[in-house]
Order: sequence, then structure tokens, then C-alpha cells
Amino acid sequence: MTQSRIPESEEPVAPATCGAGVAQHADIPAKIAVMFEGLAETLELHRKLLVLDDASARREDEVYAELAAAWKDIATRVEQAASRMAQQRNLPMGAHDETAWGDEHLRAFEKFVTAQSQVLALLKVAAARDQKMLASMTGGTP
Repeated sequence: MTQSRIPESEEPVAPATCGAGVAQHADIPAKIAVMFEGLAETLELHRKLLVLDDASARREDEVYAELAAAWKDIATRVEQAASRMAQQRNLPMGAHDETAWGDEHLRAFEKFVTAQSQVLALLKVAAARDQKMLASMTGGTP
């Protein structure tokens, strides 16, 4: 029986420095920022469809305006943070006190890794749903 091997492009690579490690994590928030920007644009453009002489449409417009502004701000801030992370690739390694490592460090990273898996699962479902909606809008197939 042959051993299955992870393709080199998918193998986990231990970063050489903490700066390289933080830079390695920049791509995901950068894409999330684009996703949030697209959400803000979609909400803003939806407002143009509303007939504002209807009370319910006016309320929807208010809510969508508020949400679009919030998501645009969040997208901008996430993109800025992702960019700052990516810039740290060559940050020199600073001195570390390894004896300061504790359970709270492990719990924080476990929280991060668990949330990544949960976000991935949610995104798979949402992407499939939204691909179908997009296909119905364009007359294509998902």
C-alpha cells in the first residue's frame, strides 16, 4: 500500500519567523474583505430597486443603507489589516520568552482554528446557494 502524500503546494509549511507566519495568514482576510465589499455593494444597489413611496420600502432602504455603510467600513478595515499582515513577511524575528507560553495561547489558537473550519462549512453552503441564485439571474447553470 502506498502512502498518500499531500501535494507540496498544500503541505503545511512552518514559517521561519513570526512575521512570515502572520503574512502567511493574510490571504484569507484579504479575500474576506473583497467578499464584504461585494456584500456592501449588493446592499447599496438593492436600494435602487425600492419604490420609496411605500412605507415598508422606506424602512428597508434605511436598514440597507445602514448595513451597506457598516459592511463597507468593515471591508476597508479588514483589507487594511490584511495588507499590514502581508507586509510582515520579512519582519525580523524578535526575542521570545518560551517559558511565557501557556494554556491561554493554545486556547486562543484552538479558537481560531475551530472558527476557520466553521467558516469554511458555512461558506460552502452559502456559496452553493448563492451560485444557484446567480445562475438564475444570468440564465446559466450553477
